[in-house]
Amino acid sequence: MSLFSNFGAAGLPAASAIFKPTTTFGGNMGYRHYWAPNLRTNIGVGIHHEDINTMRGVVCSGAPAAAAARRAGTAGCNLNEELMTANVNVVWNLVPFVDVAAEYFWGHRFTTGGQRGDENVLLSRFRVQF
Repeated sequence: MSLFSNFGAAGLPAASAIFKPTTTFGGNMGYRHYWAPNLRTNIGVGIHHEDINTMRGVVCSGAPAAAAARRAGTAGCNLNEELMTANVNVVWNLVPFVDVAAEYFWGHRFTTGGQRGDENVLLSRFRVQF
């Protein structure tokens, strides 16, 4: 459980603030596989979900006047309801103090305003440890 509020919203008197508990769950899971003593792969997935539907009409209102706020992601319409991630990488230790790595990362976001977004990222690393 977590606590959600419209406290601090623009033009809202503090006495009108609403505080409600929301159901939240999430988790991450990963696996590491060694192909050789100096070559490994990591795979991971994760999810975070927050049920902010209990605040509908208070935050990110469904009223026609709020349509612009939903599109712009303002007035509480940019709050994350769900985040999902996945990644896979390969790390090669050239010598004990040098790593070379490549990673693919995927993320998905769903907001209270109904906005969705995906990201696909390719990362690389060259690290020398002293």
